[in-house]
Amino acid sequence: MSRACAPKWVNRWRRYGEVGLLDRPSSPHTSPNATPPEVIERIETWRRDNKWSAQRITDELRGIGISVHRRTVTRHLACLGLGQQFIDPTGENNRK
Repeated sequence: MSRACAPKWVNRWRRYGEVGLLDRPSSPHTSPNATPPEVIERIETWRRDNKWSAQRITDELRGIGISVHRRTVTRHLACLGLGQQFIDPTGENNRK
Protein backbone atom coordinates (compact mmCIF):
# COMPACT_ATOMS: atom_id res chain seq x y z
CA MET A 1 0.00 0.00 0.00
CA SER A 2 1.33 3.44 -0.88
CA ARG A 3 1.78 6.35 1.50
CA ALA A 4 -0.96 8.27 -0.30
CA CYS A 5 -3.42 5.38 -0.16
CA ALA A 6 -3.13 4.52 3.55
CA PRO A 7 -4.35 7.89 4.90
CA LYS A 8 -7.26 7.83 2.45
CA TRP A 9 -8.50 4.51 3.83
CA VAL A 10 -7.90 5.56 7.46
CA ASN A 11 -9.89 8.76 6.91
CA ARG A 12 -12.73 6.82 5.28
CA TRP A 13 -12.84 4.45 8.24
CA ARG A 14 -12.85 7.34 10.73
CA ARG A 15 -15.58 9.17 8.86
CA TYR A 16 -17.89 6.29 7.84
CA GLY A 17 -16.79 3.30 9.91
CA GLU A 18 -16.88 -0.18 8.36
CA VAL A 19 -19.17 1.02 5.54
CA GLY A 20 -16.46 3.42 4.37
CA LEU A 21 -14.14 0.50 3.63
CA LEU A 22 -16.50 -1.13 1.13
CA ASP A 23 -15.79 -0.79 -2.58
CA ARG A 24 -17.51 2.13 -4.27
CA PRO A 25 -18.63 2.28 -7.88
CA SER A 26 -16.52 4.57 -10.04
CA SER A 27 -19.43 5.55 -12.30
CA PRO A 28 -21.04 8.93 -11.66
CA HIS A 29 -24.42 9.19 -9.93
CA THR A 30 -25.75 11.39 -12.74
CA SER A 31 -24.61 12.25 -16.23
CA PRO A 32 -26.05 15.63 -17.20
CA ASN A 33 -24.41 15.59 -20.64
CA ALA A 34 -25.74 12.17 -21.63
CA THR A 35 -27.43 11.85 -25.01
CA PRO A 36 -31.21 12.05 -24.51
CA PRO A 37 -33.11 8.79 -25.17
CA GLU A 38 -35.24 10.38 -27.92
CA VAL A 39 -32.06 11.29 -29.84
CA ILE A 40 -30.78 7.71 -29.51
CA GLU A 41 -34.14 6.44 -30.82
CA ARG A 42 -33.85 8.82 -33.78
CA ILE A 43 -30.30 7.62 -34.49
CA GLU A 44 -31.50 3.99 -34.48
CA THR A 45 -34.52 4.75 -36.68
CA TRP A 46 -32.49 6.64 -39.29
CA ARG A 47 -29.88 3.88 -39.40
CA ARG A 48 -32.42 1.08 -39.77
CA ASP A 49 -34.84 2.85 -42.14
CA ASN A 50 -32.44 4.85 -44.31
CA LYS A 51 -29.13 2.99 -43.81
CA TRP A 52 -27.44 6.34 -43.16
CA SER A 53 -23.82 6.59 -42.07
CA ALA A 54 -22.81 8.13 -38.74
CA GLN A 55 -21.71 11.29 -40.57
CA ARG A 56 -25.06 11.63 -42.36
CA ILE A 57 -26.95 11.09 -39.09
CA THR A 58 -24.75 13.73 -37.41
CA ASP A 59 -25.47 16.18 -40.23
CA GLU A 60 -29.22 15.53 -40.06
CA LEU A 61 -29.25 16.00 -36.28
CA ARG A 62 -27.33 19.26 -36.65
CA GLY A 63 -29.90 20.33 -39.26
CA ILE A 64 -32.70 20.04 -36.69
CA GLY A 65 -30.71 21.82 -34.00
CA ILE A 66 -29.22 18.87 -32.08
CA SER A 67 -25.44 19.09 -31.67
CA VAL A 68 -23.90 15.62 -31.39
CA HIS A 69 -20.40 14.59 -32.43
CA ARG A 70 -19.98 11.89 -35.06
CA ARG A 71 -18.04 9.75 -32.59
CA THR A 72 -21.00 9.87 -30.20
CA VAL A 73 -23.32 8.67 -32.98
CA THR A 74 -20.82 5.91 -33.86
CA ARG A 75 -20.68 4.82 -30.20
CA HIS A 76 -24.48 4.65 -29.95
CA LEU A 77 -24.69 2.69 -33.21
CA ALA A 78 -22.15 0.19 -31.86
CA CYS A 79 -24.09 -0.17 -28.59
CA LEU A 80 -27.27 -0.78 -30.60
CA GLY A 81 -25.47 -3.42 -32.69
CA LEU A 82 -25.80 -1.31 -35.84
CA GLY A 83 -22.21 -0.25 -36.39
CA GLN A 84 -19.77 -1.14 -39.17
CA GLN A 85 -22.17 -3.28 -41.15
CA PHE A 86 -24.77 -3.01 -43.87
CA ILE A 87 -28.25 -2.92 -42.33
CA ASP A 88 -31.48 -4.10 -43.91
CA PRO A 89 -34.60 -2.06 -43.15
CA THR A 90 -35.67 -5.08 -41.08
CA GLY A 91 -32.51 -4.73 -39.01
CA GLU A 92 -30.98 -7.94 -40.34
CA ASN A 93 -27.36 -8.19 -41.43
CA ASN A 94 -26.93 -9.15 -45.12
CA ARG A 95 -23.56 -10.83 -44.63
CA LYS A 96 -23.24 -14.58 -44.84
